[in-house]
Amino acid sequence: MKLLIVHGYEPSGHATVARALEACAKARGLDALRVNISADYHPVLGPAVARGYLALISRAPRLWDLVYDNPLVARAANLWRGVYGGLAGGRLEGRLADIAPDAVVCTSAPPMAAILEARARLRARWPVAAVITDYRAHRYWLEPRADLYLTATTDAADALVARGVSRASVRATGIPLHPAFAESPDAAEARHELGLIGGAPVVLVSGGSRGLGGVEEAVDALVKSLPTARLLVLCGSNKALYDRLRVRSRSISAFPILEPTRMRRLMAAADLLVGKAGGVTCAEALAAGLPMVIFHPLPGQEAGNAEFLLSREAVALARSPAELGAVVEDLLLSGGIESLRRRSKALGRPDSGAQAIDAILALRP
Repeated sequence: MKLLIVHGYEPSGHATVARALEACAKARGLDALRVNISADYHPVLGPAVARGYLALISRAPRLWDLVYDNPLVARAANLWRGVYGGLAGGRLEGRLADIAPDAVVCTSAPPMAAILEARARLRARWPVAAVITDYRAHRYWLEPRADLYLTATTDAADALVARGVSRASVRATGIPLHPAFAESPDAAEARHELGLIGGAPVVLVSGGSRGLGGVEEAVDALVKSLPTARLLVLCGSNKALYDRLRVRSRSISAFPILEPTRMRRLMAAADLLVGKAGGVTCAEALAAGLPMVIFHPLPGQEAGNAEFLLSREAVALARSPAELGAVVEDLLLSGGIESLRRRSKALGRPDSGAQAIDAILALRP
């Protein structure tokens, strides 16, 4: 089976999930090809959309809250789909015809719209699967021509059905993760590799793929409340943040974007994760059984992720730097971290990548 996996701009959770699916597919002996539609077919428009989105969520979060999952915006997006596909000048259709996939998987809504438009113009019959990378499914995903939706939870699946998607077209497989998250590295070995000697608490601080979400505020608060703790800080593609933190203190270790195996070992070494509520970060932490304190979730989809996980008591929440220090200190010192670990692990889907591939393979006639 030839599987084409399509995502949008990177770095992003959408791209991380696409890579995870590629790894899972190849582990099963499938012919998998991953394509960044923004870079390959919309080299001007794709990055412009990404920059606009990042500017909106960082400078005008309330405006993004109004735009996110808005029915009027969804209707406008439907009108834009034909234009979006047409701006590729036929390159997308030509590439799809050359690849001749047996199935196409999309981890972001705009690329899925472009792929479906191209399929219609080609009069092709290969199925298209949508992989939703957050814990709630917004209405921009709704597309009657899609053949399969993979969701993080049964709640998200039920929400799609309530919005008109056929029940037979939805599978709750979890957010697909790299095969590394199906493994269970030894915590002591992982700490030894990182030079973490002694019994000091280890806190992993994540800003997602782009190093966003008040990372330095979180570091400041943790240094103040837990001066003996070791902080492992994930800076993503934010080089300025990485450059500042890597020379700040011997108790702080800063990391750029990491390969999944390395990320899994850092999670094994940590006692706790502090970070914004990106869908992939949350899914990885749950799969690793790593307790999480959500801090500064971005508006829209991340706020929805936080709301879902809090409703299951699978994470803790800190609304300010002062509260973050108090929450983390209380979890580490009171023993409450173990009950949080059990609840988070119960929601984890370490085999989600394999489950997603099974559902996609079932699309074959």
